[in-house]
Amino acid sequence: DGAAGCGGGAPSPRLDTRHNQRFVAVEVRATMDGELPRSFYCALTHELMREPVMDADGNTFERAAIEHWLERSATSPITRRPMTKADLRPNRALAEAIAAAGAESGGGGG
Repeated sequence: DGAAGCGGGAPSPRLDTRHNQRFVAVEVRATMDGELPRSFYCALTHELMREPVMDADGNTFERAAIEHWLERSATSPITRRPMTKADLRPNRALAEAIAAAGAESGGGGG
């Protein structure tokens, strides 16, 4: 029964977390070619994120950019659903991936 958990059945939240970590790992490997992955850039500013935060829908933004947006609008800039600063959570896996990519490329931001 070594195939348990490989395929059938509903995925657990734990499995989803591992999937997200694998996705980030694949994204980091892409930096070896000199290109940073699109996921490293804010959906609002299109600039490399320093403090990525995720909304309830899984969209990631630079904290300062989304907080500025929410001062003017109480909705998600992507879904237009109601949203507040309290809905934002740090995207630690992405922040670590961005930091690792910067360290590997010799960059540290500015």
